[in-house]
Parts: sequence; C-alpha cells; structure tokens
Amino acid sequence: MSAPSRENPPELEFNHLILLSVAEVAERLSCSRTFVYREIAASRLSSFRLRNHIRIAEADLASYLERHREAADFSRLAKKQHF
Repeated sequence: MSAPSRENPPELEFNHLILLSVAEVAERLSCSRTFVYREIAASRLSSFRLRNHIRIAEADLASYLERHREAADFSRLAKKQHF
C-alpha cells in the first residue's frame, strides 16, 4: 500500500505582482508612513518583509481599502447639519 500523495501547494503568481513601499502606500492613502506601519503591525494590512524592506502588494492594498469602505449614510450626515 502506497502512501497517499500530497497535492502540491498552489503556486503564487508573481508575473503580475506589484509591490509598493510603505512610503508609496502612505502617498496613495494620503496618510503618514507611521499610520501604514501601525496597520501592518496590527495585521490589518498584509505585507512582505524582504530583508530590511517592507513591501505591500498592490492587490493587498486594494483588499484593505475594500474592507474599509463605508457606504455613505446621508441621513446620518443630514442630522448633524443644522440649518
């Protein structure tokens, strides 16, 4: 009886992987680099560490933004404005 064969883990697709620096992400988000580092440290933003460099995949940044998207609640905003 032979041992069950293990399936090969899925390979990462690196052909279209775009990596951004922390500074580039901060610029795209119009925030500080410190904010980006905090989001990475809190595991809210995925990143890669390449020796002394931290890189964020553009796809991970897009996922992060999608998770943090809020639908505008205009009724709530209208209540705050007193005309």
